[in-house]
Amino acid sequence: MRAYKVWFFDCDGVILDSNMVKTEAFRRVGQIYNPGAAEALVQYHVSHGGISRYQKFDFFFRDICADVDYKEKLDQALIEYGKCVSSELRQCEEIIGIRDFLEVLNERGDTLKFVVSGSDQEELRSVLKDRDLDRYFDGVFGSPEKKPQILAHLFARESIAGPDADCVFCGDSRHDYEVAMESNIEFIMIYGYTEWNNWRESIPRDIVCVRNFMELLEPQRKHV
Repeated sequence: MRAYKVWFFDCDGVILDSNMVKTEAFRRVGQIYNPGAAEALVQYHVSHGGISRYQKFDFFFRDICADVDYKEKLDQALIEYGKCVSSELRQCEEIIGIRDFLEVLNERGDTLKFVVSGSDQEELRSVLKDRDLDRYFDGVFGSPEKKPQILAHLFARESIAGPDADCVFCGDSRHDYEVAMESNIEFIMIYGYTEWNNWRESIPRDIVCVRNFMELLEPQRKHV
């Protein structure tokens, strides 16, 4: 923990135990528009964890359903999806140890902490505020801007010198891992709640992998 000065956190499966909430919401909304293609949307969502709902529903209508003029359907699907997940995100469990972990980082006083998620930004900020989690972070960012762009903008801020070994991304999806590698920053795999089935075969052995944040805290406590 002392090695990193800038911490980036995904949300679903990293801060909140909400991966299944999102998966079920995609299934419900897909069934509204094309029951026969709903499971294909779910599979696309699961295999592309970490990217935004905008991209996933666009792919659903354009490629899976082969619709030509689907903008109105897309806009309505996004509204329906937001309704499905809004209350659930406020009630689901937090990832074990995340709040304690953030408290420890706050006690250090020399770290910056950001949420970088594929979730809708305004929805994400509202949910974390309602759960009193926003106070731990120096910024909460989400879609429609993509994660690489969010990181690039954060690196450009005066408070962050740039992508180097002092930065780490805590994620649970292939996309999170790839974004971290492309941004030249360290990665920690939070695997206890992931929907990335073959992550063990895809991540190098030198990457830190833990079920939850309690496992990250234990070595710190032993060290102290």
